[in-house]
Amino acid sequence: ICGFVVFYANDLATATAFVTLLACSPERQGQGLGRLLMEHACSQAVAAGMRAVRLEVDLDNSHAIGFYSALGFVQVREKMSGSMYLEKKLPEE
Repeated sequence: ICGFVVFYANDLATATAFVTLLACSPERQGQGLGRLLMEHACSQAVAAGMRAVRLEVDLDNSHAIGFYSALGFVQVREKMSGSMYLEKKLPEE
């Protein structure tokens, strides 16, 4: 296994998918695999009728924040526990 993404796209009330985990092996980092996994998750979310994808990231994880920002995610709110939510609006199918 080189990498994986875990997400759900079943919240029909808010039409928001949620990425719970993205991981790439150290050997594959920096090769675009994370981007491909996130693009796949987003396309599956669109197919499921979602209008946005949200995720939570630690405030001190600047690498992940930069990665998600480059993919179009923006901060929607900060949590008290040292993390924040990022969200990306999805195109309509």
